[in-house]
Amino acid sequence: MNPAEFAAKWRELAPKVTERAAYQEHFRDLCALVGQPTPSSDTTGQDYAFEKHVQKVGTDDSGFADVFKRGHFAMEYKRKGARTASRCWWRGCGTAR
Repeated sequence: MNPAEFAAKWRELAPKVTERAAYQEHFRDLCALVGQPTPSSDTTGQDYAFEKHVQKVGTDDSGFADVFKRGHFAMEYKRKGARTASRCWWRGCGTAR
């Protein structure tokens, strides 16, 4: 998949599907686009996974990251206009482990 194909696919598909229905396919396509492995490359699901249970650093709060790669990122997909502007959401997104 090249960048133009990726953009065309998701420009058409994104408005038609729910976040939950599409985020794993979108992330796999993104990995293919940049030549990186997908979460399925971690057969244990401990270090790189979809729907990984995480704890927010410095709190007793926990939740699930849509995509998690230990030591690199915890990623939460949101539909356009969803609570992405929330200061609490951004703070929590950057401190998962």
